[in-house]
Amino acid sequence: MSNIDNTTTLPILSDWLPSKKEIRRLTEEMVHPVLNGEMSSERAIVVIRALKNAIEDAEDIIKETVINDLHKYARNEVVKVLGAEIKLKEMGVKYEYSSCNDGEWNTLDKAIKELTEQRKARENFLKSLVKKEIIVDEATGEVNEVHPPKKISTTSFSILYSKD
Repeated sequence: MSNIDNTTTLPILSDWLPSKKEIRRLTEEMVHPVLNGEMSSERAIVVIRALKNAIEDAEDIIKETVINDLHKYARNEVVKVLGAEIKLKEMGVKYEYSSCNDGEWNTLDKAIKELTEQRKARENFLKSLVKKEIIVDEATGEVNEVHPPKKISTTSFSILYSKD
């Protein structure tokens, strides 16, 4: 296990040592004013979302550098930094089957693609319904009462920041 002990830290968190306990404390510190009525939830969420976006952007920018730096260590070596452990890990493994040249897989894949297209077309038709309709299945002669699909959604919010 390697220890990295650089004295330089991110300026905004110069004395902060990350741990699960400290993350909880920081979270509680951010929500406390809202829960106690000292700050509006709208103001808090705008600031919190801005910080989240900045942190995600910063992580995206340095992610490749972190991976390159971790390649300097032995395979599967854990690097300790500020009490946390970092190691390289293969994640989100996917397989690409079209290169297998397997006839059965190719047949199944083609059928699934065709059925998916047919389902999408049928879903578009069903979304266009504004009221129930009586539809006769031409192949069987069966009469069905078809209803528009139920709309299901989750209420959330969006935040747009000024460009300044």
